[in-house]
Amino acid sequence: MDYLSRVVGYNPIEEFVGRKLPSVQEAMSVYLYQKQNLKLQRRECLMITIDKVQEKWSQAGIPTCGKDYAIKKLSGFLGQVKTYKKFQA
Repeated sequence: MDYLSRVVGYNPIEEFVGRKLPSVQEAMSVYLYQKQNLKLQRRECLMITIDKVQEKWSQAGIPTCGKDYAIKKLSGFLGQVKTYKKFQA
């Protein structure tokens, strides 16, 4: 998880702040908060993070994709970060 801390910062956020839509980096930061501070399992962290993202999008009135697809997409982003870290080492 240290590789993810370097990408999102060493102080992960619990909730999205403000009225703007969350970025991928902010979503990863919320995921990291769930994983590090609450000590939840990976799948549960992904589900909670996607719930929070979809809540922000629905507040803006923007339609969202299915939850399973969104979890797969966020998981893919996390995998890419891990892959990039391997290339840097």
